[in-house]
Amino acid sequence: MSVLVDKAACKKSNAETFFPPGRRDNQRRREVVLAAQAICAKCSVQQACARLAVSRPVATNGVFAGVDLGDGGHGDEYAAALAQLKQIAGAQ
Repeated sequence: MSVLVDKAACKKSNAETFFPPGRRDNQRRREVVLAAQAICAKCSVQQACARLAVSRPVATNGVFAGVDLGDGGHGDEYAAALAQLKQIAGAQ
């Protein structure tokens, strides 16, 4: 995991950027998520980040590998986000 942290584009970012408060329908939250996704887009360890997120059942919110898990870890949007993370991670 230390290699992931050392190479992660987010390592110097504020944690709130990747774990924004509020519901998905909140405009400010959407702006913060877009900022996180822009950082993730430049990251060289997206696949490892996605693997970490899908291997941890506690990952129910936040932005991992550019994917917004939302605000509560349930519903169709969450299931779609997990499927996207699994695809990035290379897991089926």
